[in-house]
Amino acid sequence: MPRAQSVQMFLPSGDPNGIRVCEIRTRTVRVLDVPRANFIDFLRLPDAEKSGIFFLVGKASREMSPMCFIGASDGSSRELQDSATHFDEWDRLIAVVFNNPGMDFTYLSSRAIDQVKAVRVFDVVNKGKSDSGPAPSEYIRSDADDIMETIDIITAAIGMPIFRRPVLSAFSGQPASMAATVAASATVSARPVSDVQLFECKQRTSEAYGYPVEDGFRVLAGSVTSCAFAPSFPFRLREAFDGLVEKGLVVKHSNGGYRYVEDHVFKSPSTAASMVCLSSQNGMAAWKLPDGRQLKEVWKKKA
Repeated sequence: MPRAQSVQMFLPSGDPNGIRVCEIRTRTVRVLDVPRANFIDFLRLPDAEKSGIFFLVGKASREMSPMCFIGASDGSSRELQDSATHFDEWDRLIAVVFNNPGMDFTYLSSRAIDQVKAVRVFDVVNKGKSDSGPAPSEYIRSDADDIMETIDIITAAIGMPIFRRPVLSAFSGQPASMAATVAASATVSARPVSDVQLFECKQRTSEAYGYPVEDGFRVLAGSVTSCAFAPSFPFRLREAFDGLVEKGLVVKHSNGGYRYVEDHVFKSPSTAASMVCLSSQNGMAAWKLPDGRQLKEVWKKKA
């Protein structure tokens, strides 16, 4: 159960938009939030030479989720610098450093990769499967649990919730009768949906469900697209959709279209609707409640 916490922040340059050093004083973990423009400044700090794990976070586009690369540092900045050069599409570094030299950082980075993938907000660009090596000892697992909790608390407090799904937006509403329909639907996987108000998009043979979140619109796993791309479907969206196919996030469906095998967050309701109908859509009109009310009507009412 959540309890009161005190997260302290230090600004090395005095600029709140620069590097931020955050910690819970009773823990052994320190989190540094570093904008890309301040990366060289970070490398000059003593913390840059400490062991830990790091997250290179890229910007989201209107079509795709934000990307994230996760790595481990062995007490030097070499691995971080190499990763920052190889994965060039990042704009923010979250560096997690420790005062516990006995921690297995390879295991911890593996845990972090699995956690971020489970949340399904960031597109983890690490190649292959996470590999934690030999099974860690019980005390390493216990320490890792505590460290993961600390990272979760601090990153959420500074507005970079790496381990958390976006919260529902103000107009997502209360439990909807649609929950029972979705749970029983053969095209949409059974999942706990009782705490959200689901919208549906049914056009051009598509059958999709989703709901607004703070950072965009979440299309649920099991949603089915239209069977064909409209001639007017924008090229940039077609490229983005092909990227989802290449990553295995959508697969061919018996209706001739595609099925989402995982939840996916798009940056706007319109992009989400377009990537379901495979045609240009106004998401405020395309997403509807079971009673026929459009998303824009619910938006106005909540506003």
